[in-house]
Amino acid sequence: MFGLKKKNPASELPDFPPSSAPSMRDYQKTTLPPIEVSQEDSIHGLPSFPDSLMKKGFSQSMIKSAVEDEDKNLPELPEWNEENEVKKPTRAVELDEWTPKTTPKMQQKQTNEDLRSPPPISNQINDKRPLFIKLEKFKEARDSLVKIAEKLNQMDELLKTIKDLKAKEDEEIISWEKDVGNIKSRISSVNREIFENAY
Repeated sequence: MFGLKKKNPASELPDFPPSSAPSMRDYQKTTLPPIEVSQEDSIHGLPSFPDSLMKKGFSQSMIKSAVEDEDKNLPELPEWNEENEVKKPTRAVELDEWTPKTTPKMQQKQTNEDLRSPPPISNQINDKRPLFIKLEKFKEARDSLVKIAEKLNQMDELLKTIKDLKAKEDEEIISWEKDVGNIKSRISSVNREIFENAY
């Protein structure tokens, strides 16, 4: 069960023969000079960026030139024409024909979205679309406004006449009060003369 596998001598590969030519390691050791590693390179390992304004401007110009070269290699976009755009025919749908199919969850989502952000207003106004107004409704609205204006004028005139009548009534009441006061004074004077002289 846990026995060792028998080695098959035919499956083993023979060793490589020794090569007479020098290897790449021997060649590099003999011909190339050793690489000197400075202390700064071993510590940092990354190139340092320039600190002066002149050098910063130089690095920015290098970045700009690299980006511009990439932009030049991009293909030009084709021009857009409104005539080429496919216009789909639109059909007006009456409210009686169309009934929205919404579930309570969808209605809640719609109300939440409406509260969060107002609907975007389209900046493009379709000038080609005609504006239809029913002439009968326009005439009815105009006639009702004229009638309201006439009734307001009548009310103003009635208020003026009521104020005039009230002023006249006040004047008459004041004159009556004066007359009553005069009559009382005369009666009192007559009583004094008659009854005082009698005794």
